[in-house]
Amino acid sequence: MVTSWGVKAQRFENLAPADFDALVMRQQFAKLTAQPPTLLIVRGYQNWLASASALAWRRITHDPHETERERDAKDAIRREYLGKLIDSWVDLFRESVGETHYLTDCATVRYEWFRAGRGYRETLCRHLGGEYTEDLINHVPVNGGGSSFDGMQMMHRGSAMTTDRRRMEVLNHPAADLFAWALETRAEVLDLWMVHTGEEKEM
Repeated sequence: MVTSWGVKAQRFENLAPADFDALVMRQQFAKLTAQPPTLLIVRGYQNWLASASALAWRRITHDPHETERERDAKDAIRREYLGKLIDSWVDLFRESVGETHYLTDCATVRYEWFRAGRGYRETLCRHLGGEYTEDLINHVPVNGGGSSFDGMQMMHRGSAMTTDRRRMEVLNHPAADLFAWALETRAEVLDLWMVHTGEEKEM
């Protein structure tokens, strides 16, 4: 989107905002001639949770011949991993709404608005002082094997991905039980999202 200076995207899902110290930032952006502002990209909680559940499920290979004990052990590992992802999402969301103040020169980007609206993308680009382009709008990063739902199947067709419907698609996914477990055991996270956004439950 921004072509006036180099951008190096980093995945901080497993790093709390309190750990974004000067050393980390210097390491991540050492090769840039001008350091861009920090962008917190916030995705709607239930769609994000659906994708995180799918990611947690596929971390461990499923064996159709595994015993019940083996399956339970794998599910416990997946739940633990998903719980850590949720904790990180909460940390980043709290920072984005001003409940914490670990980051300076930071802007929040709503993922759904960015994905759906060219006007939103163009406004953000102007705010960052860049030159707008949609040359990479269909690009799907290969990091982590691509999409948690689609893998690498949507390479070069990123704008056609149904990321806004993951909360429904996960109900027919092997990660459906993980998703339901997280909604039940971490209900306070959905409440946090709704309080700050004024949005109703998505399901």
